[in-house]
Amino acid sequence: MISGAVSKTVRVPKHGTRVRVSFKVTARDAVDGSVPVVCTPRAGSSFKIGRTKVTCSASDSSANTASTRFTITVTRANH
Repeated sequence: MISGAVSKTVRVPKHGTRVRVSFKVTARDAVDGSVPVVCTPRAGSSFKIGRTKVTCSASDSSANTASTRFTITVTRANH
């Protein structure tokens, strides 16, 4: 089960064109417990103005895989 993959909107500074976006996505398996999650683009990446789809996936020790997608929307600040 993957948690934390939530779409969000962030604003770039007044004269900026990109902004670093943080997010935390986790995964838990009934047998293995916590398993690593790989997101592309990864958390902390610099996102440009517009919409970017983020894809995350996780696999357990039995090679069962779960994946999810969410959107990061970057807008320009009005100030």
